[in-house]
Amino acid sequence: MDENENIESWRQNQQRIEEKPTESSRILSEFTCVICFDQPDILAATPCGHLYCYDCIYRALSAGTKATATTGECSVCRRKVPYKRVLPLEMKLGEGELDEVEEAPAPEVPK
Repeated sequence: MDENENIESWRQNQQRIEEKPTESSRILSEFTCVICFDQPDILAATPCGHLYCYDCIYRALSAGTKATATTGECSVCRRKVPYKRVLPLEMKLGEGELDEVEEAPAPEVPK
């Protein structure tokens, strides 16, 4: 890629970032886990950026054919995912003051 292509690519990315979401964009309150197809009580993100229910992702990671004592495989992109790098996320869909964040219980890691 030459310098002009790099600049044009950067400009296109900046335009996409600045654009307002369209009506066809998914709303966070409509998000469903790709494993159980339910709305998560506790949302979790993998290092590769995929979102799941907290319990579902650990079950899926530990049940995979490439699972080890410390890592599993993302069910969407098949990247290696260390269990310790799965992040529980807090979703706030309404208005009001923030509640204190409770830490999600750590699931049992397979042996």
